[in-house]
Amino acid sequence: MSRDWQKDMSMCKEATESPDMCIGDTEVFSEYVEVGGEQVLIGRFNKTEDALFFCEAHEALPYWLQKYAAEKARADKLSEAINKAISRLRQGDLIEGGVILREALYPLPEREKDSLPTED
Repeated sequence: MSRDWQKDMSMCKEATESPDMCIGDTEVFSEYVEVGGEQVLIGRFNKTEDALFFCEAHEALPYWLQKYAAEKARADKLSEAINKAISRLRQGDLIEGGVILREALYPLPEREKDSLPTED
C-alpha cells in the first residue's frame, strides 16, 4: 500500500485544528462501532473533512510513522558511515574512506552487478 503525503497533509489542514472537531449540534457525520452486539457512537463531526480525517488517520499515521522510521534508520546509518569515512580520511587512508562512503551511498544490492568483479 502507498499513500500520497500531499493528499494526507491537505486532509490534515482541512480538518478542525482542535478537539472541537467532535463537538457541536450541527452533525454532518457520525461514526459508530459495534460493541457487544450494539452500535456505539464513537464520533460526531461538524464537518465532512473532520470525519474523513478521523477515518483516514487510522491508516495514514502508522504508514507515515513507518516511512519516517525507515528514513531515520537510513540517515543514521549514512551519518555513521560519513563519520567513519572522515576518520579514515583524517588518518590519510583515502582509499578506505572513499570505499566507506561509496558503500554507504550505494549499498551493494543497489549497485549494478556488472561492475562487480567476477571469478573466471
